[in-house]
Amino acid sequence: MAETARHLGWEFMPAQRYVMDTALEVDPDTGLFVYSTVVLTQPRQQGKTCSIICLMTHRCLAWPRQVVTYAAQTFDAALEKWRDDHVPTLKGSIFADRFEVSYQRSAEKIRWDNGSQWGIQSTTKKAGHGPTLDMGVADEAWAQTDLRLDQAWQPAMMTRPNSQLWVPSTAGEDPAASPFMYSKVEAGRAAVEEGVQEGLAYFEWAAEPGQDPGDPVTWRGCMPALGHTVTERKIRDAYISMKAEPDEFNRGYLNRWKGEVAAPSVIDMVKFEGCGDPRSRSGSPIAMAVEVEIDRSYASVAVVGMRPDGRMHCEIIAHRAGTAWVVAYLVERAKRHRPCGIGIDLGSAAGSLLPALQRAGFKIWRPTMEKPEAQGALLTVPTMREVAAASGDLYDAIEDDAVRWLGAKMQAVLQRAAAGAKTRPLGDAWAWGRKGSGAISPLVAVTIARWVYLTRAHLYDQDSYDVAASVF
Repeated sequence: MAETARHLGWEFMPAQRYVMDTALEVDPDTGLFVYSTVVLTQPRQQGKTCSIICLMTHRCLAWPRQVVTYAAQTFDAALEKWRDDHVPTLKGSIFADRFEVSYQRSAEKIRWDNGSQWGIQSTTKKAGHGPTLDMGVADEAWAQTDLRLDQAWQPAMMTRPNSQLWVPSTAGEDPAASPFMYSKVEAGRAAVEEGVQEGLAYFEWAAEPGQDPGDPVTWRGCMPALGHTVTERKIRDAYISMKAEPDEFNRGYLNRWKGEVAAPSVIDMVKFEGCGDPRSRSGSPIAMAVEVEIDRSYASVAVVGMRPDGRMHCEIIAHRAGTAWVVAYLVERAKRHRPCGIGIDLGSAAGSLLPALQRAGFKIWRPTMEKPEAQGALLTVPTMREVAAASGDLYDAIEDDAVRWLGAKMQAVLQRAAAGAKTRPLGDAWAWGRKGSGAISPLVAVTIARWVYLTRAHLYDQDSYDVAASVF
């Protein structure tokens, strides 16, 4: 790939080389690509067009009779890119005598001397339907307003053993208006958090919620071309000229989605990050809690317990798409770890899990129960006042340096939740606001789990309490 880029007149930047080295990894046992889908999301002007042209050229030349298709926001946008960027770049390279160009309307193609072809298509549901497709590139996928590209391209790739779908794009204005791209973003983030290393390769360069959009430190963290083909002065000029359009700057230059552009959190993030400890471990007993995002896109499970130094260990042990996995996961974890309680806020989206949890053998416990009765009931349900008290209690614990987050990869979701946290009034107090806070479920799960521990841990002697026997 790097050699192909040089023949086209480019030298890959480190980030481009990193993406290609990873996305084109080959399984030595099969000789096939490890990843059948590659999602690349980054700000504008970071070398995406160069990467796409190199990628499609390499694909057409490395194997004979390849079918490669390029799509953009619209057919006309794809045609413009193909005509004004793709074709001139190839004609100005050493590959100029290896292909012919057909400009016939709706049949535009670059035909290579080895039988490969490189064409463009519209994004209608029928487009792409055909016998085979070896590579599809859905450029600027944020503009796709439905899932028709998947419906068109995936079936055409099924019979090709080394097919790849590439989805390179900047963030869209609103996740709801970009269902195709945002579904890829959600799947990619989940795959990274779960340590998936085959099938889907996901690359994201984006500013974190709460970061100052005008700070060069923010730019350096999310613009891989900065210092190579882009200068800080150019970004600063764009920031100043677009102050009247902050959403567009955040989207185009920082790769932030609407709803992920958060004002500074109510949590002091310096203190929050100061609570990180990669060596933190919990003593016994532990408490757990589950929380679900308001749109049901993700669910989180948290664990808390007391450390020997008197600080509370807090950890996200699961953060996955959807809710279908939650009940079986809690059953398995409850049997393995024997928590003193599992918290669930019935007033949240997680409340819908209650019937399935009860069918699985879980019973509800409330603070008014006597200890013998409590031992047969794990689900611990806070009232609205207790939710507010638990939220304020966690806030105070962060301020007082009384908690520790396990500083591992999974805890990045907790940091994002804290960085975007908002509050909502509950009587004379407040709780974490599920609306307008972005992906808040990890923070709420930790909050409820901490409340469960403080409410129930003192009731149990772990040497004699067998929750697995009493509940299941």
